[in-house]
Amino acid sequence: MRHALPVRLAWLVFLTAVWLLLIESSSAADIVLGVISAAAMAGGLHWLRRDTPAFVLRPAWLAQAWPLGSRFFRDTWLVFAQLLHQARGQAQPGTIRAISVPGTFTTTSLAAGGTTFTITANSLTPNGIVLDVDGLEGLALQHQLVPRSLAETRREFILPV
Repeated sequence: MRHALPVRLAWLVFLTAVWLLLIESSSAADIVLGVISAAAMAGGLHWLRRDTPAFVLRPAWLAQAWPLGSRFFRDTWLVFAQLLHQARGQAQPGTIRAISVPGTFTTTSLAAGGTTFTITANSLTPNGIVLDVDGLEGLALQHQLVPRSLAETRREFILPV
């Protein structure tokens, strides 16, 4: 709790600076309004984060993300081809896939980090975006612009281990 005041003050200064940059003004009234707005935002941020578990990201998870480079280029071509088909009126609709997610999220801090890693890693390629990860149900929902087989999607889906 001792570090809470410096963190709040840092947020206050940062949010005030962002406010002033966005409005491009430095009049006294704008500065006062910016400080009041930033204080409200910093207080709201603290209130929202009071029950949020700590975010833990394991370095070993990042080691699993190496296939993303090749998938990014492959999916870019798939999406461009889909755009060409769309321009010709021959596009096929996208799909939403439900992918089984093993129960690897055991603690709340790992659950927050693991869920964020799963969503981010599998949404970096142009063809798919992860809509939700439900650790309790053991499912992840991914929207694909160019539908791919469920087996291929499961094989390439990156999960934290």
